[in-house]
Amino acid sequence: MLTNKIVKRYEKIDYDRVMEFINRVQKVETVNLPVIEQSILIKDENQVWGMVSFEEFEKIGVIRYFIYEQQVAPDLLVNMFFELYHSAKEKGVNQLVAVAPHPYVSQLFSLLGFIEGKKSIPVEIPGLVNSDDSQLMMIKL
Repeated sequence: MLTNKIVKRYEKIDYDRVMEFINRVQKVETVNLPVIEQSILIKDENQVWGMVSFEEFEKIGVIRYFIYEQQVAPDLLVNMFFELYHSAKEKGVNQLVAVAPHPYVSQLFSLLGFIEGKKSIPVEIPGLVNSDDSQLMMIKL
């Protein structure tokens, strides 16, 4: 398990560690810096172990990055989301929305307080193999 881990809001000094983490865990071609700047991190003194962030659209926050190493303890994930909820509320967001691409992710979001929403149009997100199986999950803050 991890030692000396903390849950914290992103700061500019975290940039290099966050980029190392993203490239280590999930290869992405482009990174949206304003979204990264809204991140909540699980980290120790040497590296980032998990992160979640959102992008705001008229008082709705859309979760954009939610990635973590498998060895992260569940309580750290819960703490990371509680900090995300506080951060979003401080910015005037009153609802968070996420797309869960498979049942495991839907179950995890349910455990974090999200409920399944209805989607009225097909969800098309690059990288999701079968968007028909994805679920729209949301939580009111």
